[in-house]
Amino acid sequence: MAKSGKADASAALKSLDAQDAASALASFQKAKDEFGQARELLGPGWLQSIPWVGRQLAAADDLTTIGFEGSSAGAEISTILVSVPSSSGSDRLTQVIRAAHPHLEAALQSVVSVNDRAEGLSDAALVPPLADAVREAQGILEPMRPLLGRAEALLELERYLFSADHRFLVLAQNNAQLRPLRWVHRNLWPDLHGVLGVSPGEVRGRLQAAQGPQRPACARRHEQEAPALHSRQLVAGLSVHGKDHG
Repeated sequence: MAKSGKADASAALKSLDAQDAASALASFQKAKDEFGQARELLGPGWLQSIPWVGRQLAAADDLTTIGFEGSSAGAEISTILVSVPSSSGSDRLTQVIRAAHPHLEAALQSVVSVNDRAEGLSDAALVPPLADAVREAQGILEPMRPLLGRAEALLELERYLFSADHRFLVLAQNNAQLRPLRWVHRNLWPDLHGVLGVSPGEVRGRLQAAQGPQRPACARRHEQEAPALHSRQLVAGLSVHGKDHG
């Protein structure tokens, strides 16, 4: 069953590459069911306390859980894509945001579970077939390490963004303009800035080019409200300085 689950998960990824979200969703759901059934065959958890045998069962449990949770995450993301019609621009972004919650949170929770299990993977003291499966899983997960390592931060960010209405002041700077944020506020406004509004059902905003060193009114207002401001370093590396509303 685990091998069938692996095959279906691989088929789902190929469908996503082909932008066929409906086929990907069906394959991810099938893979999830197969990994779940394989995990149930391992028996009760107390068996893992038996010397040697328990080590094999624990490794098999890690592998099937990674497959189950990874397929769950894929199914949730595919559900979002299926539910959004083929449009473009800001309309599509708004539709994705509206469809994302709670699927995005469920997907990120599954990714956190995958990361937790992946950190404990080891081929030590395993029978050859299990050891090979562990090494194969490690090879598949290795390119995903940056995402897996940020899973909890992404989940925290998602919960924050969808918790209420927020407004952020976004500053765009090139590498010749990089300055501490307070220096930018008081000396040189970036060439491009904007106000981004995020709520559970909508993303809205506007970007505009600065005219000379004059800071726009929104910047002066944010500076005056400094005690209520906070800075957040998003996982993508974007520095956002904003004030919450609602």
